[in-house]
Amino acid sequence: MYPNPATENIVLTYQTPKRPKVVKAELVNLLGAVVATKELDNQNDIYVGYFDATALTSGVFFVRITADDAIQLVKVVKN
Repeated sequence: MYPNPATENIVLTYQTPKRPKVVKAELVNLLGAVVATKELDNQNDIYVGYFDATALTSGVFFVRITADDAIQLVKVVKN
């Protein structure tokens, strides 16, 4: 995930040896509220997507990526 800290776009990439049907990313604020949701596109077994961060306030967010039964949580800072 880059850039971090983010200013305009948060670019997501996720790779897994499995082939999940759906890879979903959720942008979550510190209160646990889901701010945005995105289904990642499969591009040669690398799942890619982005969030537009221009409307977000400055602060700390988390990106929760879910693929079948696997969950990955990554902290991102919005400037």
